[in-house]
Parts: sequence; structure tokens; C-alpha cells
Amino acid sequence: MEPKIFKSENFIFYTIDSQKGKLLAQINLETSIAKINSIEIKPRFKGQGVGSAPVKSFEDFALKEQCAVIQIDAYKKSLGFWIKNGYALSDDFPILDGDKQHFKPGTKHLNSPQPNTQVIASFLLKNQDKEILCQPLNLKNHF
Repeated sequence: MEPKIFKSENFIFYTIDSQKGKLLAQINLETSIAKINSIEIKPRFKGQGVGSAPVKSFEDFALKEQCAVIQIDAYKKSLGFWIKNGYALSDDFPILDGDKQHFKPGTKHLNSPQPNTQVIASFLLKNQDKEILCQPLNLKNHF
């Protein structure tokens, strides 16, 4: 299960594709924010840890690339999976263009031992229509 990595001027694209499932993710090099765009696990492999392995692999890669946070959109069927893997989810499903969405925005902070994830998720939800510029954080020397 080796990832395929493609680097462009502003992004690193990261994919893992196996007979059990697929993960698609990216890192924005300008903001140092990572995003897991999708993860698909074939039904017969669900509940066996097959999805957690590629997520952990991308988290490790993102940390090496100096990313402090990974963003996700957790759809209704996958909320438990993301919570189990340490992601904080927004309390509510967002409303975009007047329509309630079927996902909750989520985040995971990679180099913070105990982030205040509820505050961060709430901030991201309230500011989802705004461009937020962030700098990578290195908190390892502060703990």
C-alpha cells in the first residue's frame, strides 16, 4: 500500500489505491493545510481497520511536510470512523446556499497533544465562506 505522490507548484497530491479501498488527499503548500478529500473502503473490509491505515499514513506524511492541521468533510455514514481516528467534528451540518449538507466539517491537529477541537471546528464552520491564511505551527518545542 505505497502512496502515489504528485507535486505541483502549490499542492502535493497524495493517493493510496488498493484492492480494499482508496484515499485521496492533498496539501496546500501556500497555507500548509492538508485535506483528505475522500476515502472509500469496499464494504466487505469495513470495520477491520482498513480505512484507518491510509488515514494514519497520510497524517504522518502531512506532519513531515510541516502541516499542523488536516481538514475533512465527514459524511453521515462515516462520523464514527472520523471520531475514532481523532478528528473533531462540527456540532451541526452546514447550510450552503440554503441547503443543509450531509457532511460535517472536521479537523485534526497533528502536533498538538490536546487541541481544543470543538472551538476549532466551530471557528471553521463559522468562517467556511472566508479565506483564512494560516501558517504552519511547530508546537513540539513548547511541550
